[in-house]
Amino acid sequence: MSKSILIMDGEAIARALRRIAHEILEHNSEPAKFALVGIQSRGVELARRLAGSSEILKDGDPKLGLSMSQCIGTTFGYGKA
Repeated sequence: MSKSILIMDGEAIARALRRIAHEILEHNSEPAKFALVGIQSRGVELARRLAGSSEILKDGDPKLGLSMSQCIGTTFGYGKA
């Protein structure tokens, strides 16, 4: 029987997301000029949370793209590979 181990609590996750948002803004200072693309399934939630973070939203509104495929080599957005 395996035990559950808590790796990050809610506060730690929020702190990590803020840090990621800061890193993104250090290299891309205008959020309206870049897109956050999440790959199904967990990457989509991460992209949404980053796009909605106050650090990014205070400087603009980034585009949000979602990939519906996990296959390497498929295209993002509309259409099929």
